[in-house]
Amino acid sequence: MAVETGAARRDALPTEALADRVPAAVVACVAPILLTSGLIAVYVAGTGGGGEPPRWVVDASYGVAALAVFAAVARALDGREWTAAVRFERPGRWELLGVVVGVPVGVAGYLAGSTLGELLGFSTQGMGYSLGDPLTLAAVVFGGIVVAPFVEEVLFRGLLLGSLLGRGLSPVVAGGLSVALFAAVHVVALGPAGVLAIAGWAVVPTALRLRFDSLTGAYLVHLCNNVWAYVVVVALGIA
Repeated sequence: MAVETGAARRDALPTEALADRVPAAVVACVAPILLTSGLIAVYVAGTGGGGEPPRWVVDASYGVAALAVFAAVARALDGREWTAAVRFERPGRWELLGVVVGVPVGVAGYLAGSTLGELLGFSTQGMGYSLGDPLTLAAVVFGGIVVAPFVEEVLFRGLLLGSLLGRGLSPVVAGGLSVALFAAVHVVALGPAGVLAIAGWAVVPTALRLRFDSLTGAYLVHLCNNVWAYVVVVALGIA
């Protein structure tokens, strides 16, 4: 497939190819969390331990689970569906500008959602780990930085959002539903306040995906955000 810049490209994604994939998309978006829980349960049972599992187990389990779901999606989609759901194009200058602006805007949206959650009586859960342990650092990089931004953009802003658009929903409604589900799956890790925070952040990659018909800008914002949240914030001790 020829590579075009975001500024030059004006063709819309062939989302009609995904019109029948809404149920499968929802299952695929939720599946990594369920598989992660299963892998953690296997670890706990195998070690005979109790309480919270080590952070490296959580991130490594999520990375493995997300890659497994991505592989299953890749096998399930035909050529037209794959083109509609998984489209990364070389970004033009306007898309790159959207990334530069979108990173701090996303952080502001996260903080606004988190503040709203706290005003409603919910507490925001911190990261709660140290990067001083090499195993933890490796697992965080693997699960949270290498795997999560790519796979989650494919599942939520690619497959799910594309399938909702393919069913004829407006970009606002389709984008809102994808943001809602994306935020909801974070409740286990971040709690209710975290759900509102993630919803505030997720507007940015969703808007970039809709504006440029590509996952590239959304992925770059997601990648920068996770480096900031999982590494920089924790290293600075402000998590």
